[in-house]
Amino acid sequence: SGGQQGGWSGRSNNGPSFLQNLTKEAVNEYNKIQFDQSLTKAQHNSAIGNWSATYNVTEEMDEFNTEQQQLLQQKRANTTAVVQQLNSTLNQIYAIEDNESLTPWQVRKQIGQVKANLTYPLNSLVGSALGSEKTRQGKDKRGGWDSDSDEKDKGRH
Repeated sequence: SGGQQGGWSGRSNNGPSFLQNLTKEAVNEYNKIQFDQSLTKAQHNSAIGNWSATYNVTEEMDEFNTEQQQLLQQKRANTTAVVQQLNSTLNQIYAIEDNESLTPWQVRKQIGQVKANLTYPLNSLVGSALGSEKTRQGKDKRGGWDSDSDEKDKGRH
């Protein structure tokens, strides 16, 4: 585990659940430690551990930290999975872009179909990757047409 973190991610509006029944003084002490940017992680964890023992919330803090660690590991796993899908998705889009038997409208439509089936994080990464290509090249590979303007251009082709 990451030690006595007591971090703020996943907190309610009033901070982590282990703060709910503590005095204002205890919460202020916690906040002072939490936001002290001069502490190393080890110093921070030690100070939070001492604080939690002083206010008899070590068990609650450990539960909270376990939940936070699980959320962090899940987030990292999700991010890794999305990044692993990025290459094959971009290759699929590049194959559509490079297919010389398609009209620009067909290219946009097929890329739109690929993107419609992507999860949000992957769609965002693909959009960023394709957007940076457009910036580098000065125009996109689809003849300079914006792939989001299907309906506007549909009647012209």
